[in-house]
Amino acid sequence: MVILRDNDEKGMTYAHEARGFLLPLGAKVRILLLPGLPPKGDIVEWLEAHDSAEPDALRAQIIALAGRIEPEKLLTQIEPAHAVKGFNLTDVGNGERFAARHGDKVRYCWTWGKWYYFDGTAWNGVVGEAQASTLAVETVRAIAQEAEDADKELRKALLQWSCSSESCTRIRNMLALARDKSPVAAYADDFDTKGFLFNVLNLTIRFGDSPDDCPTP
Repeated sequence: MVILRDNDEKGMTYAHEARGFLLPLGAKVRILLLPGLPPKGDIVEWLEAHDSAEPDALRAQIIALAGRIEPEKLLTQIEPAHAVKGFNLTDVGNGERFAARHGDKVRYCWTWGKWYYFDGTAWNGVVGEAQASTLAVETVRAIAQEAEDADKELRKALLQWSCSSESCTRIRNMLALARDKSPVAAYADDFDTKGFLFNVLNLTIRFGDSPDDCPTP
C-alpha cells in the first residue's frame, strides 16, 4: 500500500498516523512524497502539473517511484537494553517509557533548556537533542515488546499504539513530557558536582583523595 503524502508537516503526520493503523492489519506500507511538489502541495497539484501526460503513464511513474522505497512492516522483534512494561497508551505513558528506558543515557537541563547525552566521557550537549530523538523512536518501536504476554485485545492495542506513536506529533509530545521525569530532569547544579574529577577521552583523572569515579549528575 502506498500513501501519497502532502508536502507539509501535517501531511507527514497524517501519513505516519495512517501507517500506524495499517501496519497492525498486516499491510506493507510505503510513504511517498511526490517529486516537485510545492510547499503544502498534494496529489491534486502534482496531477495538474502533469495534465499533458496519459493517466497510465502517471500511474506507472507513481508505481516506479514507490518501488524504490522499502515497504515497512510491523516490527515485533526488537533488541532493547531492557524491557519496559505497564505504562498507559498515552503521550504521558510514552514519556514515562522514555525516562524508564533511557534515563541512564540522557538528561534535559531545565537551566539551559537543552538535551544532554552521556557519550561515555561527558554529558554532551552538542548531540543531545539528536540522540534524544533517536532514542524516542527506539522507545515507541519497543512498545511492541509489551504485547508479548498480553491477551489478544491488549496485544492489538499495543501494536497499534506502537505504530501510531511514530508520528512527529507523538515523538515531540513524548520528549516534552519526559523532560520532567526522573532521572531525565536535571539542573545546572546537577552537572560536574565533583570538581576534583576531570574527564579526558580515555580515562577520568582524579585530583585529591575521593573514592568517587563517575561524574554522573
